[in-house]
Amino acid sequence: MNADDDILDGKKKVPDAMMHTFRAGDEVILQGENGAMWYGVIEEIRVQHLKTIYKAWVAVQWYYGKWDIADKSIQNDVGKCELVLSDHKDIISPQHIISPVDVMKFMEGEAYGSLIASDDVLTQWSMTTIGKQALEGKFNACHVCKKAYNPDRDQQN
Repeated sequence: MNADDDILDGKKKVPDAMMHTFRAGDEVILQGENGAMWYGVIEEIRVQHLKTIYKAWVAVQWYYGKWDIADKSIQNDVGKCELVLSDHKDIISPQHIISPVDVMKFMEGEAYGSLIASDDVLTQWSMTTIGKQALEGKFNACHVCKKAYNPDRDQQN
C-alpha cells in the first residue's frame, strides 16, 4: 500500500490492523491542515452506496484549544491540555480521523472526580461561537477565589 492510497475511498479493503469501529459520541483526534491535530466529537456517520463503492461522511462537533479561541481573556483561563467544546460543527471525510481519544471531564463542584494527570486532555467548558469568537460560554469561576480553574496555573502539588 502506498502513502497516497486512500483506503477510505471505497475501492480497497481496509487492512484488519487499521480497523476501529467509530460511533456517534466518540471523541476523536483529527488530522488538520499542515500536520495540525484537531479534536472533536462524532455526532453522526453517514454512508452512501454509489453503484460499486461506498462513500462515508462524518458530522463532527469541534473542541477548541487555547490557541483556537480569539478572546484573550478566555485564553487566560484555558490550560495547554484543555479543550472547550464549541457549538461549531462540520461534515468531514472519515480519512481525517486519526484515532479515538479519551477527553477527561473536569467538574469543579464534584468532591470525587476522576484523577487527571498533568498531560491528560481535559474539558470543563462549552461555548457558543461565531467562527473563533466566543459569544457566551459556561465559564465557571470558583465560588471561593472567583477565578476559573486553569490546570496550568492552579495545579496543586
